[in-house]
Amino acid sequence: CLCPLDLDWGDNMILDNELYQVFFENVPDGVLVTCIYDCCHSGTMADLSCTRSLAPPDDDAPRFLQPPDELLGEIEAMGPADRGAPGERSVGLEGKDIVTLSGCQDNQTSADATIDGQRQGALSWSIFSTLAEANYQMAYEELLSGSRRKLRGRYSQVPAMASTKEVHFRSKYLGGGQ
Repeated sequence: CLCPLDLDWGDNMILDNELYQVFFENVPDGVLVTCIYDCCHSGTMADLSCTRSLAPPDDDAPRFLQPPDELLGEIEAMGPADRGAPGERSVGLEGKDIVTLSGCQDNQTSADATIDGQRQGALSWSIFSTLAEANYQMAYEELLSGSRRKLRGRYSQVPAMASTKEVHFRSKYLGGGQ
């Protein structure tokens, strides 16, 4: 789930199922949507059918909010069958053009860090700096690879990418400025 700043457990957390229903199902065919989730346990946030998946410094910390005890049991009881397998919900999205970049795998946390004097997510920093070095002209799979390279050895998280279509991995990020 995504936890907004004004989180009240159970009332306003945003579940990946809700993102899928409200956002992805309503995107018009032919519109390319790129979502970046720099948050914990986000590897299969969008549950799209095509995937690319593969000791932080002292002032860096995972962004993880422990749910209240009364909800923790419910969450742990869900199991993978209740959450759905990656790609399972992609049925019906054949005309959609969606790419997601996730800060880490489902079993990992994403680091908050002070990098170059600025507080930011480690994935966000790696994406922005990788894009800048390439003058914003690179394919999505190159962006993922570059982001992973920047994070390797510095953070334990391994970014992931998913899409509705394999061809998007080789497409230029946001159309390559065209």
